[in-house]
Amino acid sequence: MQFEHGGNVHRFIREQAGSLEALLDFSANINPLGLSPKGKEAMLNGLEWLSHYPDPDYTQLREKLARYYRVDPKFISVFNGGAEGIHELFRFLKPKKAILTAPSFVEYEKALLAHETEIDWFYLKPEQQFQIDQRKLLMTVELERPDLVVLCTPNNPTGQIVSSEFLEDLTMTLARWKGRLVIDEAFVDFLPTDHERVSKWLPLYENVYVLKSFTKFFGVPGLRLGAVLSASSHFHEYLSLHAVPWRINAMAEHYALGALEDQSYIEASKDYIAKARPLLMEKLSELDGIQVYDSCADYMLLKVDSEKMETFEKNLLTKQIIVRNCANYRGLGPGYFRIAVKAQRENDVLIEAIKEVLR
Repeated sequence: MQFEHGGNVHRFIREQAGSLEALLDFSANINPLGLSPKGKEAMLNGLEWLSHYPDPDYTQLREKLARYYRVDPKFISVFNGGAEGIHELFRFLKPKKAILTAPSFVEYEKALLAHETEIDWFYLKPEQQFQIDQRKLLMTVELERPDLVVLCTPNNPTGQIVSSEFLEDLTMTLARWKGRLVIDEAFVDFLPTDHERVSKWLPLYENVYVLKSFTKFFGVPGLRLGAVLSASSHFHEYLSLHAVPWRINAMAEHYALGALEDQSYIEASKDYIAKARPLLMEKLSELDGIQVYDSCADYMLLKVDSEKMETFEKNLLTKQIIVRNCANYRGLGPGYFRIAVKAQRENDVLIEAIKEVLR
């Protein structure tokens, strides 16, 4: 199993002798509007704080995040990116048995294998648009009685969402034998503002942990900032005793403090994805040799016909376009690719490039 991720522009530049300026990276699902103006301004104004240690409690940052996520600040712990949050959370939970859906984010498996966790796989079906069969999953959980279930919504790489109502049902089921539920909401900020939020019932259950990735929606994967929301005081106390201090650097903290106040940027980002995603999906669906799966996120999953799958990625690379090859996702394999939604001009370039590649 290869635990690789998208967004590795450094490898492309090394191997293809390309330049960052000419590159179109559709492999990383980052906000196409770029940096938040208010976040960038706050970060630049905070340069003087580089001469000081960050607040080890991140009080101001957690208060701002709490207002944005609509939870109590005491329910928030911050991390140097969402991936660190996953590893630290699983180090705390140390589950003996877990259920993971497939396909989904590969980092869950990597983090669980570090603790020798037994993993049961719940496979999602392409003929069902990779949606979770909720009744079947609940039956599987009842039968297997795992210590942990991990669900990603919107799922990576399929873009399908799971309802808040089903997640609460699953939470209550797991609570009967002290099982825990981890919900990865790395891309949920791209959904409409009226999307159901887990935070409404999060305070009621100490067996729920919600993973957040600040850097996807706010466009700064190079800064690294993530969080875990939970009503479990044991988890937050564990981190205060055992986790690395000063996990968030001053630049990431100041950018977040400004970006979280940038309401026009937040609304514009949601509106753009809501309009650009269906348009890109429609144009891709018109091409012969490609199947496009439905998505609610800022990315979509494609299946390329067998006669073109081996050359698809390679030929796009010659045009300095990177897509996410999903062959290393369990439940997928060769021929599956994930495409991010980018600026309209870049989306148009991608469509024309794929047309040429498929010829």
